Amino acid sequence: YFSARQIKQEEAESRRRQEEEDRLAVIRMLHMEEKGEERKRRRRRQEEIQVQEIAAAARSRWTYQQEQKQELELSPYFECNFLLQQQQREEMKQLQQRRLSE
Repeated sequence: YFSARQIKQEEAESRRRQEEEDRLAVIRMLHMEEKGEERKRRRRRQEEIQVQEIAAAARSRWTYQQEQKQELELSPYFECNFLLQQQQREEMKQLQQRRLSE
């Protein structure tokens, strides 16, 4: 049999334990939320970095293509090819005119 004082002490101790467990549970929950937020921040940052890398790659690819195009246009081959195409167009026009006049 327990005395009234012992029962009150047990109840008080039980309440203290419960409050401590609740406090620890709240701390754990806040910590988990913090970790979740940190994960989200890291993921967002990683996505930003990937977008920047993709944009940089696209810019450098475009720049490379422009440089290649410029090099080609300045090369003697391009000029020769251009003159050849021009000559072929002239020949086609003459051929078409001859066909029309026949």
